[in-house]
Amino acid sequence: MELTRDQARAYFVECCLSYQDITKDHFKKLRAVVNQNLKESGYLDGSFSCHGRIKYTSSDKGGVFEASFNCQAFYFTGRQCIAFEKGGFIGFAGWSDTQNIQPILHGFFTWCDWVKEQLDITYKQEQN
Repeated sequence: MELTRDQARAYFVECCLSYQDITKDHFKKLRAVVNQNLKESGYLDGSFSCHGRIKYTSSDKGGVFEASFNCQAFYFTGRQCIAFEKGGFIGFAGWSDTQNIQPILHGFFTWCDWVKEQLDITYKQEQN
């Protein structure tokens, strides 16, 4: 199934996730899940992967203020993979076409489900 960036952003909200929920460990897990998807995709001659380093700044209220990690392949390095930007916008490889973005978006959906489970969002939804 082909996903879009807007669907990924909507899914984050649909899962009742917020920046305040996302810890540095959660963000590290996102990088790991996306990296696995990139490698398994075989895209870009099998060289598509994430950089090992993440950037993460927490907010005063806890959770993420802004965070990002980059990706690389045989002909580029240091391009945006996923960025939680201050102000609430989540960016997904703005440089990428609709094919190369797929393993990133699928990884993000998988990660949203994982975070939701970790935070027991079902309970959180019932309380609201």
